[in-house]
Amino acid sequence: MVPVYNEEKILRQFFDRTFAVLHKMNIDYEIIAVNDGSVDSSESVIREYASKYPYNLKGVLLKYNVGQHKAIVAGFSVAEGKYVMTIDADLQNPPEEIPRLFAAIEEGYDGIGTYRKDRDDSFLRLLASKIVNVAVSLFYGGFHIQDFGCMLRIFTKNVTDDICLLHGEPCFIPVEAMAFIRKYREIPSSHSERVAGK
Repeated sequence: MVPVYNEEKILRQFFDRTFAVLHKMNIDYEIIAVNDGSVDSSESVIREYASKYPYNLKGVLLKYNVGQHKAIVAGFSVAEGKYVMTIDADLQNPPEEIPRLFAAIEEGYDGIGTYRKDRDDSFLRLLASKIVNVAVSLFYGGFHIQDFGCMLRIFTKNVTDDICLLHGEPCFIPVEAMAFIRKYREIPSSHSERVAGK
């Protein structure tokens, strides 16, 4: 499940790499691309790949921008698989990490999160992320999550269905998921610099 907002410069590369990874895994899968009101040609790219891969790509086309987390919930609402994974289109979390998350949740977890190791970000961005992680953890009752900002995650379908039932404000996937997860684990993930777009 990938939220898309003005990613025309990188979206084809994201799809090509992600389809290559999933094809090698030899599993049944679907990619749900949620166009979050993009004003560039992201929707056209989603339509292009949906026509190439009609059985493996669903496009959810939102009329206007609702924000990353609400876009993800829109994707959750149409997901059909046993597990639902979230990943950003910017390729900072490489699609090549997908098999590791899949293997980890198969060990009996309700959710697997990732934390970005060796982050390729500026000092100020790293500092801001650290402050947010501590503040969110304290505000929401001390959840022990290392990286609230990393959207490379996988959940059982039961968890994402329960998130869809909330329909509340604010919408913050890592926290809402923890309300329904009994067994959770975080694993390290590689992190790359964004190669295009912003």
